[in-house]
Amino acid sequence: MSIIDPMHNFYQGTAKKLIKIWLELKILLPEELKTVQQRVDSVNAASNIGAIPRKISSSFGGFTAEQWKNSTNVFSIFSLKDVLPNIDLDIWRKFVLASHTIACKYVTEADIRQYEDSILQFCKEFEAKYGKERVTPNMHLHYHLSDCIRDYGPVYSFWLFSFERYNGHLGSLPKNNRSVELQMMRRFTRDSFVKSVKLPENTKALYLSTFNRWILLEQSFP
Repeated sequence: MSIIDPMHNFYQGTAKKLIKIWLELKILLPEELKTVQQRVDSVNAASNIGAIPRKISSSFGGFTAEQWKNSTNVFSIFSLKDVLPNIDLDIWRKFVLASHTIACKYVTEADIRQYEDSILQFCKEFEAKYGKERVTPNMHLHYHLSDCIRDYGPVYSFWLFSFERYNGHLGSLPKNNRSVELQMMRRFTRDSFVKSVKLPENTKALYLSTFNRWILLEQSFP
């Protein structure tokens, strides 16, 4: 079995799918998304959380993978309380609990078993509430994710968030939309060369001396 990527499987898969189902069935109304956004915006989040969900009021448009993760694990339960019906919120809680259990740098066998219990309960209740026609292959793969964790360690060792961030970096590079691959490789080659250049040992002293003279020159003007 191929290794399962939790980023696409969980956050850009089932989390995204469930939001669409709620909107489609009018369980979650478009105007209620503004309330959810206001609750998220009211949080003074720690800097190590990462990307904060910002476009919830536009039906979660343009979310990055990291924003889906943070929206699910950090903000979703309190922001959806009294917005979703209790039965739907309870199903979502089981998904969030499963996600939160494994989205750690350290996991134990007890954590993995708790994840299996939570995700299995989520899948059963999802099918009972929304119908088997809405069950996706991603939901089947959720349970097999525990095997990947046992084989390869915590999800931090194999999920694709680092690649996604680098894709964002590549997308932000200036280019003229012609021979994009060639432009990127030239940039990689140039940056690698610059970083490999060994500067003289007195470089720091030379720059510091020049910088100090420039400061003195600036101070000499009224």
